[in-house]
Amino acid sequence: MTLRIAAAAALALVAAAAMMVPAGAAALASASSCLGTLPQVQQVPAGGTRPLAGSTPVLFVHGILSSPRTWGTTSPSSISRQTAAIPGVTAWTFDYAHQAEDWVRKQEIGPDLAAAISCLAEVSGHKVVIIAHSMGGLAAQFALGQRHGQIAADTAELVTIGTPFDGSALLSAAQRVITEGETKAVLSGDAEDIANAVLFEALLSACAGIATHTDSNPCSLLSVPRAPIGTALEENSPQISALPPWPAALPVLDTAGDMRINVSIGRYAFTRDFGDLPVSLASATAHDTAGPVVVQHCGAGTTIVALVHLSPGPCYHSNLPKDPKIIAAVLAAIRANLPPLCPSAAAILQALPAGDREIRGEKGQIKGITCIGPYVTAGLVYSPQIGTVVLLQQEASGLTFLTAGTGPRCTIIRADAGNGIVYIPPQYGHALLCLDGDKLAAHLRGAAGDRAGALN
Repeated sequence: MTLRIAAAAALALVAAAAMMVPAGAAALASASSCLGTLPQVQQVPAGGTRPLAGSTPVLFVHGILSSPRTWGTTSPSSISRQTAAIPGVTAWTFDYAHQAEDWVRKQEIGPDLAAAISCLAEVSGHKVVIIAHSMGGLAAQFALGQRHGQIAADTAELVTIGTPFDGSALLSAAQRVITEGETKAVLSGDAEDIANAVLFEALLSACAGIATHTDSNPCSLLSVPRAPIGTALEENSPQISALPPWPAALPVLDTAGDMRINVSIGRYAFTRDFGDLPVSLASATAHDTAGPVVVQHCGAGTTIVALVHLSPGPCYHSNLPKDPKIIAAVLAAIRANLPPLCPSAAAILQALPAGDREIRGEKGQIKGITCIGPYVTAGLVYSPQIGTVVLLQQEASGLTFLTAGTGPRCTIIRADAGNGIVYIPPQYGHALLCLDGDKLAAHLRGAAGDRAGALN
């Protein structure tokens, strides 16, 4: 078994499981300081501040020309607030608005996002669910490739919303119009290249005279080609190709918009599907490993003028996080990643053998329930002087009693290379350490399966 352990410290730690401090609580609390070094990470309110420790953290990552406002953190009906209201979940936003025109390798974007994922997983004791819009999905791709696979191991699933996995065909067309001129740009390339060049020309025309470009208006796209990010987000750009490969085992669910647009400018007039406008459907669904992609179709046909001057509609890139179909898919993915909720005190008492529920006719009370992975620890208190710690395993079929203080003494250690007591390989989520007499045994559980063995 690959596990390094400081034996004396481990023996003391396991012996402490017989005391009245819930296993794992102190270790999680001591890690919370990492949030203080990440001002980009802010909690989404849910009728009060829910503690991170023991929760399933969901991290929302916005895209270019944007900010955490994308997620509607002040609206109870928004995607982020609905997430924060799910029992057992804490919702968080990652803010890189001041660097949103830079590429994902910038320290404040990809590297700090990796640190945020690691921190949330460490403090919570659970893997992180990432919800990423637009370039936020590429920032997540960069982050997931950091720290030799540990960030990927700390992530349960990535849900993308309009992420340009292969870049933006519209942005590539815009660069051609700017560098080659209008006439050459609309006469070169294949049918898709020409269509996107004409679409960009139509957008330029419709936005003429509009001074204020908000991220909810398609005219804001006109600033992207000249921004530092302009070339990196072009279709099949070298910068996208240089991102770390996707972790093979990580579930990724793609969601996208697809709108039909009537384009008419000069001698060109045609109708075709353009994805969410800046991101084609093919690019936004190019990396899906978690099941059928979720697409919001707007097929009635609209014009660029209507998109700019009336409403861009639910399928437009910036509006996708507000779309009910996309929100429903995101919430379903989050719920699918939730562990079973911690059992109630009554359920724990019911699962205990009769002799452990009472001592000399005095019924015990359950205090300090802690859940990590499938394991549950709780204090069983009979009086201020008499009590023990019970250990159970929670499965779909119910609770199984494993041990109490009178048998093997056990505690739960989450994988953490820096705690000085135990190192657990990242493919395992945590270890169950048990002391039976003077024998110490470890049980590893995680994506790599279950392993067990004696340590002394």
